[in-house]
Order: sequence, then C-alpha cells, then structure tokens
Amino acid sequence: VVLRDTLQNWHPAYAWGMAAFGLALVAHVFVLRHAKILQNTSFAGLVPILHSVGAWAFILVLSLIFRHILIDFTGESTAWRWFGWALPLLAWLVWSAFSSPTIKQPVLYKQTITLPLVLILLTWVGFSALFSRGDPAPLAYFPLFNPLELMQLFIVCATFLWLKNTRPAGITASFAPILPPVLYAHLFLIYTCMVLRSNHYLTGVDYQFSALFASMTAQASLSIAWSICALGCVIRGHRQASRQLWWMGAALFAVVV
Repeated sequence: VVLRDTLQNWHPAYAWGMAAFGLALVAHVFVLRHAKILQNTSFAGLVPILHSVGAWAFILVLSLIFRHILIDFTGESTAWRWFGWALPLLAWLVWSAFSSPTIKQPVLYKQTITLPLVLILLTWVGFSALFSRGDPAPLAYFPLFNPLELMQLFIVCATFLWLKNTRPAGITASFAPILPPVLYAHLFLIYTCMVLRSNHYLTGVDYQFSALFASMTAQASLSIAWSICALGCVIRGHRQASRQLWWMGAALFAVVV
C-alpha cells in the first residue's frame, strides 16, 4: 500500500479500498480475540507480533487516508498533506502518553508498538522542517501558527509527555536516555527552520539552502534568533548551575560570532 501510494499517488480508500480496509480490520480483531489459544503453545511468541503488526498497519493506512483527504481539499503542494500524514500517528502517541496503565498488555501497546511510531514521527519532523516550505494555503502563513510547525511542535511535546508518563521497559529502556537530547535538537531545528521559512514568505527568497545562505536578510535573522537562544541557555544554565547548558549557550554564541 505504501509503495503504491508513493509511486502511483494511489488513494487507499478508492476502488473499494475502504471496504477492504474495514474487512481486514474486522478479520484482525477476530484473530486477536482467538489468539489466546496460542498462549500455552510453542506459537505464543506470535501473539505480540499479531498485535504489533495489526496496530502499525491500521495507523499507517489511516495516515495515508488522512493525507489524501487533505490533498483533495487543499492541493498537493501545501503543508496540509504533511499534517494529514502525521495526524493518526500523533493521536496514537497522545493516547499512549495518557492512557491508563491498567489496559491489557500496557508495555506492548504503550511502549513496544509506540516506540517505532515515535522514531517515524521524529524523522518526519526533521524531513518536513528541512524540505517543506510549509505552505498553509488557503490560509496565510504566520510563524509557528501554521499546520506544519504546529504539528512539529505537538509531536515533540507529545513525545516528552510520553517519556514522562511511561516507565521504560524492554527495548524502550535502551532509547529512553537518548531521546531527550534528540528532542531538544529537534526543537532547535524547528526554531531555526521557522526563522528561515519566515524569511521565505516575507522576503520571497527560495526555501533552498543555497538561496537562504546567499540572503543577507536570512543570515541576519538567523544570527539574531540564535543569539536569543544562546542568551536564554546561558542565563538558564547560570540560574540552574548547569555547566552543560551554559556551555551550549556559549558555543552557540561562538557559532554566531
């Protein structure tokens, strides 16, 4: 489905696709309800695989459907297609962050299934920040308050909440220590690209690295933005007696200079 959507721009809900998706979902739920007969057999390891693959397939197809729905309404060149693709994954992440730990198989659903979706979403944030112009048509562009940058910010915040409300276990425990620095790096990337994207819309410079690098206005804007960020890091590092944060601010000042 993903390959056909990518190569042929095929809508997964067209040509009886939605009916097939509904039947597959019903069949999957039926299989899961009767999968408990495998618990005491040599095939018990298949049960969590069935749960995981079913959840991932369901979320992925929903992502493609939402992407095409927004493309039909706003056009393929706008940022809404990025927004629609990420919306179901973000909804699952928010559910994982706030759902009750008393649900059946909480580690499987709140961590094992969610972790790959988190990695996909963070990859999405990076690609969309670097390569999307963030065209919010038919709305006007306004820094931060547009579908692309709001979705990027929601994803990072939801991931922070997911880490805070989850006791990492299994493979999630291996990723938990490195995710916070990655999230802070993503926030910095969102902030940087927001400044450059604002220059694109306000001054007309192309949203490409070569054009932005050659624009004195874009360079000056980025210098001011990074200086504000560096000053905030230095002040916060001083107040919290955090040498690491203070040095990060100082290093950013050095880059600006």
